[in-house]
Amino acid sequence: MRRNMLAKLHRRVIVRHFGSVKGFLVWVVIVILCVYLLDCCVLTKDRIESIFDSRSTVTEVQKFIDFQSQLKLAQISPSQTVLQPTLASHVNLSKYAEKRLKFPCGLKENCPSNQHSYFIKSGFERNGVPTICFNGIYIIEPGKENANRGLNMVVINDKTLTIEDIRTFDVYKDDKVFLRYLKLGIHANHLVLVASQDEASYHLSDDSKKKFQEFGSSLLSEIKFRDSYVMIGQKGLPKGKALEKLQHREKGVGFSDAVELSGCIPIPLSKLTDSVKKEPEKTEEKEDVSLEKNCGVADDCGTDSFPVRLYTGHENKVFPKICVNGKYVMAEGINEAGRGINIVVVDPKSKQVIRVGHFDTFQEDSSNLEIFLEVLGDRDIILVVAFDEASSKLSDHAKSLFNEVGSAMIQNVKFRDNWVFVGQKGISGFGEIELVESAGKSWPAPIDKRLCVPLHFKGSRIKPDPIATKNDKRLEFCKHYDGYGEFCDSSRMNELLTPAPLSDKTLENNLIFQIPILLVPGLNFNALRMQLETLLMNPGIRPEMVMVMHDENFKEPGALAELFSFKTKKLSSSTRYIHLFHKALEGIWEIYPEAQYVIVLEEEVIPTQDFLSFHAQCLPVLQLDSSLFGISAWNENGYKQVSTIPTLAYRTESIPGLGFLLRKDFYMREMHVKLDRCCHNRTWNGWLRHGENRWEMIVPDVSRVYRRPYEGSTGQLDLLQELFNRPRITNLDMNAKITGVDELVKEKYEAMLDRVIASSQALHTSNVNDCLLGNGLGFYIPETNGNSFSVYFEQNNASDTRLLSMLCKCFGLFHTKDNKVRGTHRGLIRFTYRGNMMFFVGSSTSYFRHKPNDYKPVLIKWLTKT
Repeated sequence: MRRNMLAKLHRRVIVRHFGSVKGFLVWVVIVILCVYLLDCCVLTKDRIESIFDSRSTVTEVQKFIDFQSQLKLAQISPSQTVLQPTLASHVNLSKYAEKRLKFPCGLKENCPSNQHSYFIKSGFERNGVPTICFNGIYIIEPGKENANRGLNMVVINDKTLTIEDIRTFDVYKDDKVFLRYLKLGIHANHLVLVASQDEASYHLSDDSKKKFQEFGSSLLSEIKFRDSYVMIGQKGLPKGKALEKLQHREKGVGFSDAVELSGCIPIPLSKLTDSVKKEPEKTEEKEDVSLEKNCGVADDCGTDSFPVRLYTGHENKVFPKICVNGKYVMAEGINEAGRGINIVVVDPKSKQVIRVGHFDTFQEDSSNLEIFLEVLGDRDIILVVAFDEASSKLSDHAKSLFNEVGSAMIQNVKFRDNWVFVGQKGISGFGEIELVESAGKSWPAPIDKRLCVPLHFKGSRIKPDPIATKNDKRLEFCKHYDGYGEFCDSSRMNELLTPAPLSDKTLENNLIFQIPILLVPGLNFNALRMQLETLLMNPGIRPEMVMVMHDENFKEPGALAELFSFKTKKLSSSTRYIHLFHKALEGIWEIYPEAQYVIVLEEEVIPTQDFLSFHAQCLPVLQLDSSLFGISAWNENGYKQVSTIPTLAYRTESIPGLGFLLRKDFYMREMHVKLDRCCHNRTWNGWLRHGENRWEMIVPDVSRVYRRPYEGSTGQLDLLQELFNRPRITNLDMNAKITGVDELVKEKYEAMLDRVIASSQALHTSNVNDCLLGNGLGFYIPETNGNSFSVYFEQNNASDTRLLSMLCKCFGLFHTKDNKVRGTHRGLIRFTYRGNMMFFVGSSTSYFRHKPNDYKPVLIKWLTKT
């Protein structure tokens, strides 16, 4: 009874103050939420501050916040920020420091008093930012915006524990800055903490790897494309003594896993060497020098110039010499004259030698030479002699620095050429004292120049004619054959025809470069020349794998092929191109009996620069899927507005022709000794178009070959003009990567189509009569990009393509009166329109089941009415 009375009393109190029990419960929930938010957002600060002594808290916390602000705003290291291991450095005081734990740098316990904490984690994939923590302070981490692709480095002063520098070196693009920084930017005994992000190997030179060993590294020399790397080392540390980890990228995977290091270190890390030299090395003029009156110059040079002798030496036996004012300041045994670049710097005011330098640019990188040239004083005069071999490791930057002091010929100095040059810092234009003797196939003639060098140079704005590199084979070809226009122009006559080097390291050792490439030229030999030129521009191409098979009655195609260092074979003469093509296709397997594939280029077809790259990306699918018989580089529907995504590829049920990769097992089973029956027409006019649809080809949305417009008259003029004379799109982005390649495998492709078509937006057919009557598109397509749209239409049976043909005509796909539609996959046509995916779905296809229930498809009776 008493319990009931208390319950009634409580209810009255609740109703009186909150209006109802329900209102009371709402207030309870609000209070709970407030307590939770206070605990998360306010009480955390109290807990943090309770760690510190009340007198030191504000000072230490503010120091840490100021330090974080400097890193964020300046994105460089404060030169005097002291990293003392205070507790304030370990806690969550910065809006970017989400992961602070009880112990410094996330360790499980504090370090001994004589050691220092660290944590280094590499970046992950393209945008995953690395983390570098030292002595409890996170210096690089996500959110600070002070890291990027390449090698990210923090330099710590070993004595004061201050941050000396924070740097990012994009060694994917270039490593010159990185190498120079290793040489000049880091003082002896300073610590370096390094973490990679994205890609850090592509342009990492052997010189950089060797220099990095002076910081204790042994693993950086093993880094490969998109490997992950972390390290903590010290300048002067013996090789192998740094703490470092390297994670190699697994085969077939885009990026390697992230790798990390953490723990406690003493300083120094190990016994340091004293072999690190301050760079660049500078050699001063010796007192004890050889003399030659007036340096052998016959006349007195007067007050406005001074006598000089520049001698390149003979072969690699007689050393070079530089004489200034009657004294030899560089010669054998004097100031280390020798192989590479020898330089003397003269002060124009006193005419005295102020500096000399020798740089072995055959064996060592030219960074020391670059530094030497960069620190020249205004109006300083330089005397330069190359000896033995000086071009091998002479960088473009070093050449540009020589250009700045007046050199016009440094770009033409090749292997073992002799070169002498006199220049001046601040000259406007090019100097007049410069000679080059080309080595050719033997040692060049020595240069021995004795002259009066003026104190003030007047530069010429006209660059002296460069020494041409002769291409005797091209010269001989152009003498015998005409009609090649600019290819045989005198300004291009001596250009070398060399294959493009492989730039995409992911394609190293790819099977595509072991597949023979068959070219079958017609009678337009200038078109063949353009075909060979663009094929040679494909990175990684191997000329020995290219075979040009031509009619024996014409020598010109063979001469062209040999000019490009391609192989050539004569075929018995044929009156029709298709017969010549059959002979070539039969013969290529005899020349390369072990080949499992062949790449074919027909007449007047120009490949893009990523022609081989595109095939290489799709080839793994062909190896996995036996239902595919090849890869086409040409899209029959690749017209403007309906061919817009270069990273996309499809499956289709025909050989589009022109340029394609063919499986040998398919050829032997379905085409060998059957060419007169299956393939009596040109490839673009009916190969294997017999409706069996048992095999398919991979086709790009944007073509990787360009076919020259058709000129002439024929009974198939409408077809040829539709195929070759309408405006088409050909890929120009040589770095385009095909996305979703693994989804081109048969089962995955069908699943992908079902998924995309089911989620696509069906276009309304209310205005379709405009299309059927030829008055416009007949459909409204939103101004979007990256979406999917579909049009459903009625069929009497699977071979009924009347409506499909009209839809193709309206949208601008392939369409002629007497030819069937092209580019189908199980009755479906897929293409892109202004960056959107489009599908034409017939009622006889399995994809018609995705039609929305309330959707009205295009009906056959509408075609009859119109």
